[in-house]
Amino acid sequence: CAFSGAKLGGDGAAVAATVAARLPIQTNVAPSAPRFCGFSGARLFSTAAAPAPGKRVASKLSMLMNKPNIFAESTMLANKYNSANLGQGFPSYGAPDMLATYLTQENVTDIRPNGGFAFQYSVPGGSFQLRDVVASHYSEALGYGPPAAPYGAPELKESSTTSAVPPLTRDGVLVTVGGQEAIYTALSAWTDPGDKVAALTPCYDGIFASASLQDVEIVGVETRPDPEGKQGWSWDEAELRAALKDARMFYITNPSAPTGSCYSVDELNQLATILEDYPDVVVVADEVYHHAILNGAEYNHVSSFLRDRTLSVFSAGKSFSCTGWRVGFIAGPPDLVGPCRLVHTAINFCPATPVQHALTALYTDGIQSFVTANSEVLNKKCEKLCHVLGKAGFTVHRPDAGYFVVAEVPASLRERAGTDCDVELAKWLTMEVGVTALPLTPFYTAPPSDPSRVFLRFAFCKDDATIGLAAERLAALAHTPLAPFLGGATKSAPTAAAEPICAFSGAKLGGDGAAVAATVAARLPIQTNVAPSAPRFCGFSGARLFSTAAAPAPGKRVASKLSMLMNKPNIFAESTMLANKYNSANLGQGFPSYGAPDMLATYLTQENVTDIRPNGGFAFQYSVPGGSFQLRDVVASHYSEALGYGPPAAPYGAPELKESSTTSAVPPLTRDGVLVTVGGQEAIYTALSAWTDPGDKVAALTPCYDGIFASASLQDVEIVGVETRPDPEGKQGWSWDEAELRAALKDARMFYITNPSAPTGSCYSVDELNQLATILEDYPDVVVGGDEGYH
Repeated sequence: CAFSGAKLGGDGAAVAATVAARLPIQTNVAPSAPRFCGFSGARLFSTAAAPAPGKRVASKLSMLMNKPNIFAESTMLANKYNSANLGQGFPSYGAPDMLATYLTQENVTDIRPNGGFAFQYSVPGGSFQLRDVVASHYSEALGYGPPAAPYGAPELKESSTTSAVPPLTRDGVLVTVGGQEAIYTALSAWTDPGDKVAALTPCYDGIFASASLQDVEIVGVETRPDPEGKQGWSWDEAELRAALKDARMFYITNPSAPTGSCYSVDELNQLATILEDYPDVVVVADEVYHHAILNGAEYNHVSSFLRDRTLSVFSAGKSFSCTGWRVGFIAGPPDLVGPCRLVHTAINFCPATPVQHALTALYTDGIQSFVTANSEVLNKKCEKLCHVLGKAGFTVHRPDAGYFVVAEVPASLRERAGTDCDVELAKWLTMEVGVTALPLTPFYTAPPSDPSRVFLRFAFCKDDATIGLAAERLAALAHTPLAPFLGGATKSAPTAAAEPICAFSGAKLGGDGAAVAATVAARLPIQTNVAPSAPRFCGFSGARLFSTAAAPAPGKRVASKLSMLMNKPNIFAESTMLANKYNSANLGQGFPSYGAPDMLATYLTQENVTDIRPNGGFAFQYSVPGGSFQLRDVVASHYSEALGYGPPAAPYGAPELKESSTTSAVPPLTRDGVLVTVGGQEAIYTALSAWTDPGDKVAALTPCYDGIFASASLQDVEIVGVETRPDPEGKQGWSWDEAELRAALKDARMFYITNPSAPTGSCYSVDELNQLATILEDYPDVVVGGDEGYH
């Protein structure tokens, strides 16, 4: 496996079975079909390890746990049949060598020659330097004025231009953990549970999961290809207006993913005219493929037509073929970006700082030469694949941009395969032809309106060997009789999915959205354009984070869940502002200002900083979801016995865990029990999201890490504090009152404890932890979140 380093052999099913036996994942409902890793074919989802009775994962996970994962299933099949896999959208030819140089210069030592830190937190929402160069790069293209400083300047000055339109500045840029987090953050900032988002489909499927987690409905507006196979997919105005009527947000991918169409000036003008009638709708323009323009196609940013209401989403991973760097951007008016920054800070605070510094240097040096060269590489691969598909009888809808070709399957081929279902056709193509593509229906909210037209998506962002093998097999397809899939299945048009049912409660997921909205509204009054009680300032620089001068335009309502974040004083920010003002010795912030150990830099200057690694796999592309197998293995081995599990199943540092040879009655901690997150903040947010629902309560020993308050607020979860008090004689230790703790646990879904305690620094004794365990025996449904960041 190019991502995990695991040996796949020829039999992907055997690999999946082996891994499944070793890696059961919690659920108490059997899924309709097994789930497998989208990269290695390993089973991701097993019924073997259900949560203990009474422990309910969040109901919002039901869609994610029960919806088939077409990426995983297609890759499992590709591994089993040794197919040329054109299903996954990552560059298997690797990132450009020059990227490694940006991680091997000054960025890999913590205390940098020009000052500042590379291995510590950046300011929330991204470093000033990176946001400055990104703002400068995009300002005019997005419809703003000329940049306020020369491109790449370390700080933007007041604009000296006479443009009537101000430039895009750092206040209008948010640095996120990839484009996926940018979309999730925008949804969280600008929608509430029960809201609707109109979206042109087919579209990036990641928005469906993000919306599901927030109880937001995606209302698809189908775009349709030209009947003669010409470029362009178009929408119907009446259908778009119907979807916008009750929408809070409009989502558009441009260039379109997965079709690759770039919307024309006329289409974007039409869109702007339509949206004039819906002034309260916020626009999210997902433009991650805008640096992958093919064959000189014309491209225009949505924001250049709808500047004052558009949040543009970009991805450094897509722009520079380094999907594993996990850095994305939101760019737009500060009044729209500000609420997104609040959400982002509560989820994961900031992306990895060394990568931010590397990207700052890259943008400063200029990226156009790379963008041009990369587009040429992609164009050649696209041309070859389109030619072969056409020869094989497919109607090719040639893309303007991106990584994918969408091709219509001819009736003759569907007849040979014995099916009109795109999912079954994709399987047939893998099993009988040896080429893997993805069906297009998973990128819609409902089956396409014309069942007579069936489409598959082929990725051409692949190495020459994979493209060549696929071309060879597709060329043979035009001349070789092949058996029908599964012995000649009868033709069947795609059918509507069964009504979704919650995997844990059995409740229908449709429900009464209006009632849900009313309940939430009663509990969380919507804050429409309310000025915060005091300005908010950056906890590191003292810069203002949220200005009352740029309140959302009337009618545009930020999500009600932001009210606590917008109105609660930020003591970190205010104390730092005061320290800056009075030149005070600042002992308020909790990061090591003496820098990280020098040896850390060596781990970024060895094999890990080139994409195609000496031992195989990629360092700059996506890992498997939840963290690489290797990292999860060594973390599991490191912590197994300390956390009360059995002896580790392999020597510490082994690349893969073997079956345990010990006789311990307690099994070891394995990779299946480890999740790699973007810092401890995201770990807390993720645990809350997975194990609580809106309206639930979490008992927490206080004082505690304050980040949980923001994470809980975003999810409408109440933190019930149980005060710990210091010894009256000043001895070490802070203790709780058992009656108070039991009262808080009575209605709680989760218990949160910091150990060592943050901020008091107390380590709980054996007696205290035994007492806690005894108390919790009376509350078997409560999940414990042990925040041990300072252990």
